[in-house]
Amino acid sequence: MSGFDVEKARTLLGVPQGFDVEIVIALGRKGDGAHLAPALLQREQPSPRASVDEFAARGLFPKRFEAAR
Repeated sequence: MSGFDVEKARTLLGVPQGFDVEIVIALGRKGDGAHLAPALLQREQPSPRASVDEFAARGLFPKRFEAAR
């Protein structure tokens, strides 16, 4: 990805004034794991990191982000 149109992203996502679109990240989905080599499958463990749902959203700008402000 080589960049994005900030104003277009703001409009398409419904980002309200007072918030800025700083970055766009392409994310994948967790796969089945059945196709992984045994060494890689052994490394698959739950992450202690924050859930993606805590800091990202799909679709329009979520009201819960405004409430947390």
